[in-house]
Amino acid sequence: MSEPVNSLERDEDAEGIWRCYANEQLKGPYSELFARLDLLIMLQVPSMQAVFEWRSLQEKKLADRVQYIHDQQQSTDHLRIMNEQQIVRFIQHYERLTRAMLQQMPAEADLVLKLNQNHKIEQIVINRQS
Repeated sequence: MSEPVNSLERDEDAEGIWRCYANEQLKGPYSELFARLDLLIMLQVPSMQAVFEWRSLQEKKLADRVQYIHDQQQSTDHLRIMNEQQIVRFIQHYERLTRAMLQQMPAEADLVLKLNQNHKIEQIVINRQS
């Protein structure tokens, strides 16, 4: 069993059920899916911290939009905004897979678009020539 990568895995998956399931899916169905691709392009985020910051920005923009809709006398009951703790928890569900992709995919992808902190492409890496 692999070690937990965050508090969610450590505290809520102490026996590693989710970790084992995720790893098995990557070895089986997902590897089969990747084998069928003609071209694999990776948008490489700068870091896990950037993932958190970008998701936080999305939530802020959503909150602004919800306020605008509310000001227009429209219902916003169906829209939910995550606070910082909820964002952290949400990201932790995908952290294992994100970290694995950041480590493995740059060498496996045919084309890697490395993003900077401002979501702009700062470097293009071509690993396969057609």
